[in-house]
Amino acid sequence: MRLSLLSLMFVACEPDRADPAARAVDPGVGLVGDHPLNPFPASPIAADGVGLLDPAQFPMVDTPLPVDRFAYRTGYSRAQISVVRLPEVRADALCGTTAAPTAGDVWLVDLDTGERLPCFAELDAHPDAAPPALLIRPQLALPVGHPIGVAVTLDATARPERFDWLVKGAVTEAARPEAASVQQLLQQLDDVGLPADEVAVAWSFMVDAGTAPLASVVSQVAAPSAWRFDRTRDADQGDTVQPATWRVLEGSFTTADFLVDDALLNIAADGSVRPTGEVEARLYVHVPASARDAEPGTVPVMLFGHGILADPAIYLDADDDPSNVVALAEAGGYIVVGTVWRGLTRADAVDTLSAARDIGRFPEVPDRLAQGVANTVALARLVREGGLLNDPLLANADGEPLGDPARLVYYGISLGGIEGAVALAAGLPVDAAVFHVGGASWSTMLERSSNWSLFEPALVETIPDPWERQLSYAATQLFWDPVDPIAWAAELQGRDFLLQEAIGDEQVPNMTTEMLARSTGLPMLTPSATTPFDLEAATSGATRALSQFDPETALPAIENRPATVTGAHTTPRLWEGAHAQTLTYLETGEVVHTCGGDPCSASNTGAEQ
Repeated sequence: MRLSLLSLMFVACEPDRADPAARAVDPGVGLVGDHPLNPFPASPIAADGVGLLDPAQFPMVDTPLPVDRFAYRTGYSRAQISVVRLPEVRADALCGTTAAPTAGDVWLVDLDTGERLPCFAELDAHPDAAPPALLIRPQLALPVGHPIGVAVTLDATARPERFDWLVKGAVTEAARPEAASVQQLLQQLDDVGLPADEVAVAWSFMVDAGTAPLASVVSQVAAPSAWRFDRTRDADQGDTVQPATWRVLEGSFTTADFLVDDALLNIAADGSVRPTGEVEARLYVHVPASARDAEPGTVPVMLFGHGILADPAIYLDADDDPSNVVALAEAGGYIVVGTVWRGLTRADAVDTLSAARDIGRFPEVPDRLAQGVANTVALARLVREGGLLNDPLLANADGEPLGDPARLVYYGISLGGIEGAVALAAGLPVDAAVFHVGGASWSTMLERSSNWSLFEPALVETIPDPWERQLSYAATQLFWDPVDPIAWAAELQGRDFLLQEAIGDEQVPNMTTEMLARSTGLPMLTPSATTPFDLEAATSGATRALSQFDPETALPAIENRPATVTGAHTTPRLWEGAHAQTLTYLETGEVVHTCGGDPCSASNTGAEQ
């Protein structure tokens, strides 16, 4: 299985194999000499974006990869992972410790500004990786429209023979443009403090946000014209409902469909997306007992985003209120409305596993997720302006509407925190937003999540070579971009929100949460459990912040392997401190520290549990 670029400089030029002298001077392909994609990505792309990926050489099983959607792109992802395979790399020379994110012998450089960027570099820890690929992950959203230089120094590895020939210009006529590009890049690196004679191998690529498809989708989402409830339960009618619940309503609303055959977005060459018709989106409404006797028109509304492979009912209709969402609704007096994140719901588990077995079908997952974001924005507009709150089932005993469409907030957990951030950036019309245990950079999150163990066996079977798997993971970020918060970092810099992090989170790695905070300019609420680099301090009263909760569990291993389940991802939302902080922010828009003079932790939860 192969992954490739329709490239220009680095991978397009090979020596003439018919020329014995060429074989002696310039063997191999790519900068390292053993594969055109070693390293990846290592080429500028054509102006129309079609050079990002070559479907003829991308690993697939049955389904052609829909790379035509990249015609609008001018670069790779803001979260782009670089992958290179070298004979031997000193692990202790890599960048990425929290104490020195721009130290070590791997460099990530903005070639326009000369700034060295924070990165995390690691060797693939999969047990079958030999030699392991070197993976270089940015820890700050890469700047759109800028060329990024990547370099590994001689202190970390030996210089590959073919790269050395390119540096010295000892190449065939066909490879001279490639050599000139390498020499130009080395001069740029030398200008920012990395001497050419210390570089083992270096490459560059351009960056693009990749958000155009979802931006197009959301711009076309209007308040739904119709909705219906197919199942209702009412505590006053003797129906079975959970404690602190008055009414539960389940049904659907009619909204724009942007998927072709319920699979892929209908993307045009300019990145715009054309609607394909209408679709019925899931609708779930929870009315707490505390809203029963409220004054008409005064009850605020909470738009809720569920976690991965779940749906709203798992949180709002379970016997033990497993995530404290019912308690939040009851305490805040919120009518809760929700839909589902298409592509990553409980019902999508089989299709998601199928995508793992057939990498050509992978784009269906983020594309359905984009439809889920569109449906969530549509639901918010249905509350704000579409008349949902005038439904008789959301009225008091006198038939008067209870809800206040002018008071709409968002609360999302895990996947709901990730995609809620995307929705907010794309224009979700809410007054306040809390993203609990959210993060960004899907291609980095996946392997480290404890959930990855469900899908990795299928991928190992489909793509048995560990290096080719890493190429695949790095390339999939291009498909994730429209639904990845890191791609929307610029838009999120201008929005207020509260991002809550669980230290040692086994599902959403801390590095991805902190990357999102760093890239969107969030300050760190103090006192905090840790001190992530490049985050300013904030105190109670801030309107946007990263807030930490420490479950005091064992931290996941640093390697790119599925984490052991510890409960760190789930337990903080049950603490009174987290409950109070969330309610306060949703009600006032101010971030408060709710655990006294020390960080919030399992031994200091903010109140007795």
